[in-house]
Amino acid sequence: MSYDPVRRTQAKLAVAAALAAALTAAACGKEGPPTPPLRAVPAPTKDLAAHQRGNRVLLSFTYPQTTPGGSALNGVTKVEIYEAVIPPPPPPKQAPGAKPGAAAALTGKPASPAGGGTGTGAAAAGAGGTAAGASTGGSAAAGTAAAGTAAGGTAAGSAAAAGAGAAATGTAAPGTGGAPAAGTSGAAGAGTGAAAAPGAPKPAAPGAAAPAPEALDPKQLESLAKLRLTLTSKDLGTATLGKLLIADLPLPEPLPATAEGGPTRDYAVRTYGPKGDRSAFSNQALLRPKTPPPPPEKVTVAPQADGILVEWKAVPDAGGYAVYRRAATERFSSKPLAVVRPPTTRHLDQTARFAQSYIYSVTAVDAKQPLVESAIKAEQEIHYVDRYPPPVPEELVAVAEAGRVRLVWQQSEAPDLAGYIVYRKGAATGEFVRLTAKPIAVTSYVDTTVASGQAYDYRVTAIDQTGNESAPGNEVHVAVP
Repeated sequence: MSYDPVRRTQAKLAVAAALAAALTAAACGKEGPPTPPLRAVPAPTKDLAAHQRGNRVLLSFTYPQTTPGGSALNGVTKVEIYEAVIPPPPPPKQAPGAKPGAAAALTGKPASPAGGGTGTGAAAAGAGGTAAGASTGGSAAAGTAAAGTAAGGTAAGSAAAAGAGAAATGTAAPGTGGAPAAGTSGAAGAGTGAAAAPGAPKPAAPGAAAPAPEALDPKQLESLAKLRLTLTSKDLGTATLGKLLIADLPLPEPLPATAEGGPTRDYAVRTYGPKGDRSAFSNQALLRPKTPPPPPEKVTVAPQADGILVEWKAVPDAGGYAVYRRAATERFSSKPLAVVRPPTTRHLDQTARFAQSYIYSVTAVDAKQPLVESAIKAEQEIHYVDRYPPPVPEELVAVAEAGRVRLVWQQSEAPDLAGYIVYRKGAATGEFVRLTAKPIAVTSYVDTTVASGQAYDYRVTAIDQTGNESAPGNEVHVAVP
């Protein structure tokens, strides 16, 4: 076979090209373009709840723990609380032939609340501002709506000792408050050719109760919601209670006499991850504030063997009472321990544990869904000390046998029972002597230290883990054969 240098060179080039292709393919599996780091976006909150306590609104939700994909979230750096103010529905139109009244004339224009004139104002409940809708031919159609603090001011989410219930301090955004109402004829957004504000309930028929407000759609929420409170890292610690974050905001005063008479306040929150990634809006928590009932007077607490008794003076026309309890080391309470229906004005807390310190308070409840209650006027602290012995052991029976006496009795029902102590009195001693050096856990005992021909008296007591000993049960007399 002859040597062909051209063919040999071509073969070497082919092998080199194949090796280069293989190396390139291998390198592509290891390097390639860099992938962006995973974003630590908090999953949107789904359990935001709101209720009114006094002249404040309390908001609570679970502390974010994961991303939308379920990955662990390494903390939260900031929480933003938003509020949209939705005006109440316009008054219903009167039927044809009816006399024009405060509701509406046949033209469809609502009557001026303060006498005459139609307006072109926008209902904007700002921070310390005025809800517009002032009529051009009469007085203002709406009063002030101080839904937030003054521009650039600070919204205190700190819970007062009087019972605001939350300890969350944050900075309010300038010009916070409500949202402009749609329409061109007054604060309610109603009038000739004007539609109701987004999210506002539809007008009710004359004499019918106002319908429940509805949540805004995402675009409306994005447009109308105003930032009311910002909790930074330094605020989140004081706002945390177990797995919950709790904050409170002031409500504008004066509050309407009824929930139907005022606007609906729609709340939502956004949270920020450890690298500043912001979550989507939470679920919406809607509240119709109203004038709350007065708080109960003369709240007292008293320890008992079976719990702590909380009592208070009745509040006229109260729909119920909410009893709160928190440990003395906790800053606030998030949920009632119990809700009591009138005319009852007491609650026995049987879940209290000895050697613990508790703080109790009571509010008067006006509405339950969502909760509207009075402010907390006073709190009562108590250290629950166990000074109560177990129940007396009953039905002691003695059976004498040769060289022994067998005793049996009924169990003493006590959660902190340590056991029983057996006493015996003989003719020689004339007084009862303790037979069991330590409490026994069973309800029987065999005395083998008796003498034949002698008579004895027995009795049994119960003792708890604190050392409180009950009175003795019935005594039994037995003669040993």
